[in-house]
Amino acid sequence: MTRNDFFTMQWYFNDRNIVKNTGGKDDVNLHSQFRERLQLSSDFSLTITGLILQDSGVYQRSVLRKDRVKIPVHTVHLQLYESVKAVKIQLNTTWLPVKQTCEVHVMCSSSGDQSASYTWRKGNQTVRGRELHFSLSPAEGGVTLTCTVHNGVSEKSTNDTVRCTSAAPPPALSLCLMKAVLFSVGLVIMVSAVLTIHLRERLCREGEKERRTKRQSRREQRQEMK
Repeated sequence: MTRNDFFTMQWYFNDRNIVKNTGGKDDVNLHSQFRERLQLSSDFSLTITGLILQDSGVYQRSVLRKDRVKIPVHTVHLQLYESVKAVKIQLNTTWLPVKQTCEVHVMCSSSGDQSASYTWRKGNQTVRGRELHFSLSPAEGGVTLTCTVHNGVSEKSTNDTVRCTSAAPPPALSLCLMKAVLFSVGLVIMVSAVLTIHLRERLCREGEKERRTKRQSRREQRQEMK
C-alpha cells in the first residue's frame, strides 16, 4: 500500500503525538525531544537517530485508511541502556554501647544508567537493592562487601571492608574521687590563706619592733646630749 491509500497516519510516544501524515504531507517536528531526529519511510516505519536514554518508552502507530477503516495499532516497546560507569560504596557505622555492636548502613551508587539494578554480596548472602543494613560486632573482624551494578548491556562491581570498633567514651570520675579532689583543692586554699595571714602578722610585728627600737635609740641620743 502507498501513502495515497491512507487518510491519516500518526506515531505516538508514551501517548504523545510525535509524527503526523495527512494527505501525503509529513509533520515530524511535533515534539521538541525528537526535533530533527525523526525520519518517516514510505511504508510509514519510523527511524530515530541519535538515541538517548529518554527515548525509552512505548511507540504506537495509528493509521486510518481513506475508506475510514482503522488499521490495528502497531506497538513497539523500546528500552535503552547506558553503560554502567564508576561504582562507589558509602559506609556508615554507629556504635551501640548497650548491645556492644555496630549498626552498619551502606549505600551503593554509580554513574551512567540510573535505572540499573544493584546487588550486594556479604559473605554467602546476596541482597538486592542500593542499600544494606546489618549489625556487626568487634569480634567478627572485617567483613567484605561487594556491590554489583548491572543493566541490559553492562555490569560493574566494587568492594569494601567494614569493621566494628567500640567508641566508648573515657571513664568518668567517680563521685568519691571528685569529692577528694575538691577537698584537696579546698585544703590547699585554706592553708595558703592561713600562711598568708601569718606572714602578714609576722611582718607587722617585726616592723613595729623595728620602729620601737628606733624610737628608743633616738631617746637615748637626746639624753646623752644633755
